[in-house]
Amino acid sequence: MYANGYKYWLAYRKGYSGYYRCARYKVNCPGRCMVSDDGSTQTSTPHNHPPETDRVAVDRFRKILTRRAATEGTDLHEIYLEEATRSGGHAEAALLYTFVQAESCMRKARRKLLPMEPSGMAELGDILEGSDLFRIHCGNSRDAFYQTAVRAEGEMALVLWHKRTLGAVGRIDTLFLDSSLVVCANGSSKYHILMGVTAWQDKCVPVIYSVMSAKTFAIFARIFSYIREQLHTITLILTEPCSVIHSALAVNFPEATIKVYWFHYVTAVLDHHNGISMVAGTADGFTNSALRMLLVLPLLPAEHMNSAFEALKSWMDRKHILSANLRNICDYVNSHWLTTVGSERLSLFDHTRGTTSTPNDFLQKFRDENDFQKQSLWQLLETWTQLATKQYVIINKHIRKMKSSSKSFRTKSKAHLVQEEAIRKATELWREMPENGKDPLLFLQACSHCISNDMLTKRPSKGSSETEMCKHSILSERTIVDQSGSQTDSQHVTTLDIVKTSQSHKSEIAPSREVEPPPLVFFHKLRQVESSGIKTGMFHNQTEPPPLVPFGIENHTLSQIPFSTS
Repeated sequence: MYANGYKYWLAYRKGYSGYYRCARYKVNCPGRCMVSDDGSTQTSTPHNHPPETDRVAVDRFRKILTRRAATEGTDLHEIYLEEATRSGGHAEAALLYTFVQAESCMRKARRKLLPMEPSGMAELGDILEGSDLFRIHCGNSRDAFYQTAVRAEGEMALVLWHKRTLGAVGRIDTLFLDSSLVVCANGSSKYHILMGVTAWQDKCVPVIYSVMSAKTFAIFARIFSYIREQLHTITLILTEPCSVIHSALAVNFPEATIKVYWFHYVTAVLDHHNGISMVAGTADGFTNSALRMLLVLPLLPAEHMNSAFEALKSWMDRKHILSANLRNICDYVNSHWLTTVGSERLSLFDHTRGTTSTPNDFLQKFRDENDFQKQSLWQLLETWTQLATKQYVIINKHIRKMKSSSKSFRTKSKAHLVQEEAIRKATELWREMPENGKDPLLFLQACSHCISNDMLTKRPSKGSSETEMCKHSILSERTIVDQSGSQTDSQHVTTLDIVKTSQSHKSEIAPSREVEPPPLVFFHKLRQVESSGIKTGMFHNQTEPPPLVPFGIENHTLSQIPFSTS
């Protein structure tokens, strides 16, 4: 606020009145004023410096220039001339604050102005093709992030990556793909997200970004064809349990091994278990062991998974733990995974790189930190640009640290090392068994030790893979788009979804707490009156009786103190 040649900052409000302090309070100016409900200003404490009329005028002029620069697309010099030559405007302030001085703050404010939301993917591709938007800052250079646009059967996709990050990572032999996110732009248009990450030095590094107008076999094939031209060293690809993605990958990467990411299976089974038991508690005893052995079922060879599943069910029956809940989980694993997905795509035997939880944790954190239902395409691209820049800086710092220090760095976490050791010992045990006497149940029991308690007690994920299993050619989406009046969607609502919905309604209805005004630190503190007989600070709370320690106790020898013998 500006008044009488001074600049004020709001301290707090009381009723309809506002209390302000001088903007130069940091240089010990005690000036304060009060603005009543009718708008009149009353100075309560005088200032220790004269009015700064010129400074106030320049501040007002600069605020108008930055506001217009951030909200309008007019040329900056034209905005300055309009405000400087306007009658009754800021002619005097323009003499003190020239365009050369104002250009810097106006350009900084102009960066907040994003272009209009594109009408479609084609317009977005044209804008990115001929502009310097969304660049990766690498020292003094600004590297390109957008690479190309691919089209197929009327659909379109944009592919982005940072070439310096790919060069810093080096050879990429394992790629984790995730296409479960959806951006709802303008409230009606839906754009699908494809992200490719790789594990590097026990860290997860995103290397491929793509936004698609639709998820079809043709568009996936074009994207993977372009990726293969740049990354031809990939030997293992882990992705979602979707036949469309697997078919497109098989066409473009015929020599690579394409499997379902283990944590998609683990998350889906645990979500189903928590949905049945309504999170009543963690299973214990043989029930806990049975659940662990179900989770490590994909770590067996594909030809032994069905026999191991039947042997596990027989073991549950012998232990008298095959309850209705466990039977329901077994039916779910058999119908949605062993039958629909298939043991060949599900088996990760001899592929321990597919059992790391780093990509799953990274993608889950990325989903939690970004609300894609409320993001526009520009916000999505800005989020990706910041993420790519941050990851490039982290990689460079880690590489410099490795080069400058002779110490050996531990590249894997302790939990990951324990998990790998359990899987390795179980695999060795399986290979030592004779071909005609292999016991899949013994392998499951030995391998189940790689499942930690944190994995079992982890909260259910936001997106379940059950819907993906039921649809062969159409991918499920983690971001649910509301469709009012749809009877088909209402049939698939589970009890767990009802509980989550009721909890979200409660959080929306809960009233927000009012933020109290800041304390009056600039007012003079009142000096506390100390009593003559008691020192200040002796008692922590004056409403409670004082402790007995202040009373004087005479020194007595041990023989003079009487002891009670009763």
